Amino acid sequence: MFRPPLRAMVDASRGYPQQISAWGPNRSVYGKVVRLAGPWRKTGDWWRNDSWGRDEWDIAVEQSGTAISERAGAAQVLYRIYRELCSGAWFVEGSYD
Repeated sequence: MFRPPLRAMVDASRGYPQQISAWGPNRSVYGKVVRLAGPWRKTGDWWRNDSWGRDEWDIAVEQSGTAISERAGAAQVLYRIYRELCSGAWFVEGSYD
């Protein structure tokens, strides 16, 4: 889990994530989305004034430009991302081991 989540720019012009860019003080996430699952809609605190809702996706991002990727094809890193329903803002919540 990334605490706090990374604010992201996501190209979802076809209705699903295709490209992602996110930077934080200690990490960055960027590249082409090569596999994905979702979205899963989650909501909470619906009875309160500050309720929340979001669509979550699991994505595999192609990481090119490394010594490993140049020898054996591009490496992939798995992330959980989400889009807030109220603002439309995208975030990277964490990565999978």
